[in-house]
Amino acid sequence: MLWAYFPTFVHVNQSHLMMKSTTLLLASLAFSTNLLAQTGTKTEYVKNASFESDDIASLQAVTNAADGLRGYKLTAPSDWSITGTDVTKLIITSDCYTDNNFGKATTIADGTQALYLRQGWAGGTTHVLQTIASLPKGKYKLQADIRTAYANSATSTFRFVANDANLSSTFEQGSAGCFLTAQWQTYSLNFEQREDGDAQIGISIDWLSGGSCIMIDNVRLVRLADDYVDPGDPTEDQVKSVTEGIINGDFVNEATMQGDLLQMLANFATYLKNDFQPAQATNSAGEACGCFKSNSTMQNNEDGVRSNADLSMVCAFLSKYGKDKVTLPAGVTWDDIEQMAMKSLVFAYSTHKANKLKVCSGNNYWGSVSGSDHVWESSLWAMSVAYSAFFQWDKLTDKQKGYVKSLLVAECNYELNRTIPTGYAGDTKAEENGWEADVLAATLGLFPDDERAPQWFARLREFAINSYSHKDDAADHTVIDPDHDNKTVADLYKGQNLYDDYTLQNHNYFHTSYQNVVIQELGEAALALKLFQTTLHGEEKWKTNALMHNNDKVQKEVLNWLALADGELAMPNGNDWSLFLYDQITSYTTNACFLRDPDALMLENLAYKMIKARQTTTADGSWLLRSDIGARRMGVEAHRVMMTYLMHHTASTADLQPSDFETFRQRYSEARHIKAQNIVRAYTKDRFTTFSWAPGISSYTGYIAANSVDKNKIVVPYKQNNTGNFLGFYTVNGKKTNATPVVNGIYQLDGDAWVMNGELNTNDATLNNRFAIYSTPGNAVVYLDYVTALADGTINKEQGGLTAISVDELTKPQRTLYYADTHKQSDGAQFVTFTSPWVNIDNALGIVSHGDKQMGFGDRANNNSVMTAKLYPSYSTTSRAFHAGTKVDSRNVVYYSNITAAETKRMSDEYISLTDKLPEGWNGALVADPDGTRYLMLSNFMSDSKAEFDMPATSLGIPVVKQPSIMGRVSVAVEQNSSSVSATRFFVDDSSLCTVLDSADNNVAYIQAMADCECEYVVRAITGKGVVEKTVKTAGCLKLTIAGDELLVEEASFPDIAENDVTKGYQDVTGDYLQNPNFEEDATYGTKSSNVTSNGVTYATCYTNSVKAASASWPNVLPVSGWTPAQSLESGSNFCRMYSMPYSSSLFCVSPSSVGNYAAKTSRRVADDAAGQRTLTVLNSWAKGGNAITQTLSLPAGSYRVVLDMKYECANQVDNDGSRVTTSAGVVNSSLTGVSYAGSADYRYPSVANTWEQMVYDFELDAPTDVTLSLGYSVSASAGAANNTLLYIDNVRLLRKTMSGIRVVADGGVRSDGAIYNIAGQRIASPQRGLYIQNGKVRVK
Repeated sequence: MLWAYFPTFVHVNQSHLMMKSTTLLLASLAFSTNLLAQTGTKTEYVKNASFESDDIASLQAVTNAADGLRGYKLTAPSDWSITGTDVTKLIITSDCYTDNNFGKATTIADGTQALYLRQGWAGGTTHVLQTIASLPKGKYKLQADIRTAYANSATSTFRFVANDANLSSTFEQGSAGCFLTAQWQTYSLNFEQREDGDAQIGISIDWLSGGSCIMIDNVRLVRLADDYVDPGDPTEDQVKSVTEGIINGDFVNEATMQGDLLQMLANFATYLKNDFQPAQATNSAGEACGCFKSNSTMQNNEDGVRSNADLSMVCAFLSKYGKDKVTLPAGVTWDDIEQMAMKSLVFAYSTHKANKLKVCSGNNYWGSVSGSDHVWESSLWAMSVAYSAFFQWDKLTDKQKGYVKSLLVAECNYELNRTIPTGYAGDTKAEENGWEADVLAATLGLFPDDERAPQWFARLREFAINSYSHKDDAADHTVIDPDHDNKTVADLYKGQNLYDDYTLQNHNYFHTSYQNVVIQELGEAALALKLFQTTLHGEEKWKTNALMHNNDKVQKEVLNWLALADGELAMPNGNDWSLFLYDQITSYTTNACFLRDPDALMLENLAYKMIKARQTTTADGSWLLRSDIGARRMGVEAHRVMMTYLMHHTASTADLQPSDFETFRQRYSEARHIKAQNIVRAYTKDRFTTFSWAPGISSYTGYIAANSVDKNKIVVPYKQNNTGNFLGFYTVNGKKTNATPVVNGIYQLDGDAWVMNGELNTNDATLNNRFAIYSTPGNAVVYLDYVTALADGTINKEQGGLTAISVDELTKPQRTLYYADTHKQSDGAQFVTFTSPWVNIDNALGIVSHGDKQMGFGDRANNNSVMTAKLYPSYSTTSRAFHAGTKVDSRNVVYYSNITAAETKRMSDEYISLTDKLPEGWNGALVADPDGTRYLMLSNFMSDSKAEFDMPATSLGIPVVKQPSIMGRVSVAVEQNSSSVSATRFFVDDSSLCTVLDSADNNVAYIQAMADCECEYVVRAITGKGVVEKTVKTAGCLKLTIAGDELLVEEASFPDIAENDVTKGYQDVTGDYLQNPNFEEDATYGTKSSNVTSNGVTYATCYTNSVKAASASWPNVLPVSGWTPAQSLESGSNFCRMYSMPYSSSLFCVSPSSVGNYAAKTSRRVADDAAGQRTLTVLNSWAKGGNAITQTLSLPAGSYRVVLDMKYECANQVDNDGSRVTTSAGVVNSSLTGVSYAGSADYRYPSVANTWEQMVYDFELDAPTDVTLSLGYSVSASAGAANNTLLYIDNVRLLRKTMSGIRVVADGGVRSDGAIYNIAGQRIASPQRGLYIQNGKVRVK
């Protein structure tokens, strides 16, 4: 039995004469309430407990020229042993200096000496142990004071041990002079000595290379009372939160929300006052002015001008709308608000280039005035100035209004003459065009009668149409404003800013903040037109529908698919701004107020409550802690809150009925692959899941968000080392921690479920991680992987299955970890490890991981303004060597949402790993959901064998899955980097049955009795009212149906479970017409060679080529027996390929540097037993044109089918339309694989990359015809391999259609003459292995 406590801090004064301890809340119960249960410290138990027995006068002093005394060298302290990896071992005093420039030791925890161990550029494990002789039976508390530090990435760990009990922790990040102030931390470990006898205590250190050290002192052992009971840590209920357990989904009416929004802005006034800085001098017109501070106070850049303009606008808004409605915080008066609003406005217009009444701090001005004198984004800042002026219009003099007008006219006139930008890949221009529309609208609203107004209006509409501009706009002849003119969308369209699916990119990836903000910008423009004109001029002279262009489309096609239960938009690949800003609130408001969208109204309501809650975490009314961009972030957030209030003030939604979130979720629940961004997502009743491949920022990650309004931020978006959530990473000695995609997503979508296979090379391509994620239709999310070595190396650290956990003031600053039979509370500041097959956080998030590693929690850090700890279900700091071509890991992790600790333990108990039942290269698991549903997941990562195994029994029986089970035996054939999954709620008790789920309906299953008797069987199903069990009696086949709360049973015929046989009804005539259809006749790359070096890598054994090319210009375009070259390549290239090569999962075909400098290998198609030993490969790298081989066949009239196996790889693919693959560089690869005859051609690619697919080409000949069979492709430009389709083609077959010899028995009668048929209905001489039919019954051999 063990109890482990997180550390307390021990503060020691400089004289070392007194010691006091301050206990963390986490351990206070253990160290205070239970002191009375302790029977006293036995100093005689631990000898040399504070290392005072070692006489430093007799030890060798160690000094360093840089700083002097380092300590006193010894082999081991008296009464202690030090074994394992040899390290620096010193007795130190407070005057000793430490390594890595960590500074003087400064303090000793107890007495005058401590033990110091240090490791440099090496790994290993060191043990500091003492054996206590004859320790009496009983309960004990072992304690020690410890300090640690590491440099570089040497995050070493230590284990505090007592017999078999241990507590793990990670070293602290060191820094220059850190030990001058670093506190000693007290670690405690409770254990039970079950019998009188020896006990071993101490510390084991697992070193990582890079420089780390540990100080140990004051080891003591406390005897506890025999009836001592560990009180345990506090639970999650004792941790305060402003959201979890507080926020709910109840709709807040418009008036109440507006009141809250107004008060939230008033509460912000403390920040405003603290942030305001009066100018030392007036402007040249003698007007007092001032500026809100930022990271660039009073400068002419975005940070300086935008921060001031936004905060000025908010002050002015408060002055106009807040008086007599809200309460200002203590220390802030309405005079303060008005003064700040006016002075900041004066500073803004004075420093603009149109007025030049005062200079910015760099002795310059801001703004755009012409095509030759403009500043990016200045129109956005000018819009905020316009709003500030509007709010104070009745306080401005005519001269001040003139200054404002001069500023706005200059900005607008620049807009009249500039080019409207478009573009969508990596850097959309949608947002930029949106803010240009803003300044035009604000100026029109203030000055609608200006002679230039018609020009501004025309330009406003152009910018608006070309904000969310979509390719379909080019043909959209809808008249925009019928009351104004006949201009259509197509008339104003300039170019595309959205991808075809209405998504966009900014900062080189799919960025949800930018995806939505254009709606906000256009809404603010619509608001300015309406509010300014009606307030100042009594009518709307200028108004346009262009400001709502495609807003509804973006909401429905993109945003709603990402909306979470708290109104936040999911961030599949994180965010490079502060997280959880709920910055989309004003976009929701725009569509709610101006488009009357009930979904947007509901989401807005949720978001406002979260913004309100987050503001309460700050003392000065600011919007969040740890702002990413300081005052600019505060201005932007206040800006949005203000705009949301104003839109409701101007266009009320009081009569609009909001959607219900659950109904909304169901509408957007199904799995969806957002192809343009390579993002997959789904939303079940339990949780939202997503994964994203973002090549623009080289990041491959995802996350899970619980379907809970208050707890869906426990897991947070996170990316690190090119990966992040789900995947985690390894630290490999001497290699960078990075990842490069090899296969960026092979997807299967089924209702609310998705499966994705992917492949990454990591750690400078020393490791290969093939992984799969199954987002089930229920709760469980399953992660499987298969990691192999591409080169020799050493893993120093494993941080697998990473799950980023918020430990933030917005959510909860501490998390309760339940595991094994205990629970511990942590804020993640100290790293802890524990051994358990499951862990649950706060009775809300469950993780099951049945591996051979520990779990780890900690590594707390600021993650884009949200304090985030990391949970690693597969964690190890044990160094382990690996060798090229060997398996490194095969890991299984299951994630659950909205689940208690008890349920998580039950899911762990129900979990069944299939890893050891499957062939090498496969991984699999049988996973339970809390309601009893089972999920079978089988992933072929790198095997060319089928998986056959006995289906294991669960607590409910043997699952019935979509993969046929023949007397308990399941056989599955899927290609490499592919998975087979099944969800089931049916179970049987007898493995002699044949079972299968209905192919189209998971609520239907079939069981076939195989015994020669009418026997009883128990069947179970999970219905609407839980598990229903029935005993059935049959000698044939039964159909089981779940119908609501009922389990229905009826007689039926067992379904045809034969694999799709494309040869059925055809005669194979390949041998009559085709030569070398399997490429077995070739000898290219048929020589096994040793120690061949290519591209800097030496291959101990590999295949090389000895066959001469037809042309020296293409030395790897080699002859293929029986086939005719059909090249149209425009230039020579060493990198082009056309040859037959051996299959292999381990040996590469290697070309020397003079011929391509590459290595390639591939495995055969699993589902094709006739594939042979070789395959054709084609690549057009660095040569434009076609690269193909052909055979021309003279065929008689008839119906024909060509069947072949095909796979392609293309790293930079962005689109595959079936016949053409387009890459991110704009290179088009056109298939030349297929058939052509009589002027027509059918050339195609497989539907997805990186996996084998059986291609079928059907054609009909009315007369004898010459048909050309072609294999290859052409490319539109000379480009590298990443922009080409690398082809593998095999087992080409020609089939001719024949008349079926099977007649239909019209009366449905059953033959009883003993004749035998296969399950395709064809008569056979004798039973073959598997199912067969005899006398009307399905049987099995």
